[in-house]
Amino acid sequence: MNDPAPTSRDARFQAICRDILEHFRNLLFIAMLLALGLVARRRSADLVGAPLLEEVIGWGVIAVAVVLALVNLWLGASKLKQWRHWRLWSSVLLVTYVLIALRVMEVMALVQLGRK
Repeated sequence: MNDPAPTSRDARFQAICRDILEHFRNLLFIAMLLALGLVARRRSADLVGAPLLEEVIGWGVIAVAVVLALVNLWLGASKLKQWRHWRLWSSVLLVTYVLIALRVMEVMALVQLGRK
């Protein structure tokens, strides 16, 4: 009837899983913003308010995505400082960010080529 109290190892594992899922959700949101910024940069004439800010709309969204990515990367690296080999894990995190950003740009380039 009584559930045993979670051990510190279980609590730590749950906290790590929650942090990983939260970080991954933020990363997907950032990738989506990056993709939207790339689309807005190419097709800014279709957006609301485009005549006023035609050049700034896409780059503004891309800049917001980059700032959020840097903040998310910094938060992730600061949480990893508690781990053993935290520099290795931080490097893996940075490489993951770069690979996802490159993949988003590649997909957006393919989408743009498919429309022409």
